[in-house]
Amino acid sequence: MQSKIKCVIRDKNHFIKVNIFGHTSKGIPGIEVVGIGNQGRFIKEKFVQISKELNMRIPPLKYTLCVEINESMKLPKDEVANVELPLLITFWSLASQIPIKNLNDCLAFGKVTVDREIIVPGWGVPKDFFGEAKKTKIISPFELSTLTDEEKIPLRDLFQNIGPFNFLTTTT
Repeated sequence: MQSKIKCVIRDKNHFIKVNIFGHTSKGIPGIEVVGIGNQGRFIKEKFVQISKELNMRIPPLKYTLCVEINESMKLPKDEVANVELPLLITFWSLASQIPIKNLNDCLAFGKVTVDREIIVPGWGVPKDFFGEAKKTKIISPFELSTLTDEEKIPLRDLFQNIGPFNFLTTTT
């Protein structure tokens, strides 16, 4: 199985498109996060901890999660955390823990803590950032009144059968 989701990070005053993708294989069971250096191992352990606390039954497969950014630039260190939410959504989608399989037209960004807090930055993304804005669905923990139902997926709906989460936002 494979999956892909869009993410956006901010570097100073401009936005950067980040593709996140993942797949499963019958290798040695576990999670591997590549593309973000040493932070990948920490994020992997965080996902394992949260999944265990929630008593999830993750199928014993190898889950490879990848962060793809332009090779000519580095992911700003303070923005690495904002790829955690789309990575978690991709992992749980591949593991059949959330009720969504096709993430190709979805966008998410935010940090996940081991205390099950989802922290989304307070900056907004220009609606036409990905060009085909009408086809991109924003996954967010907050009510986005400027978007139609076809343009958003409430994170609460995705996580409703998983367990309690706190949803927070940061100021810019």
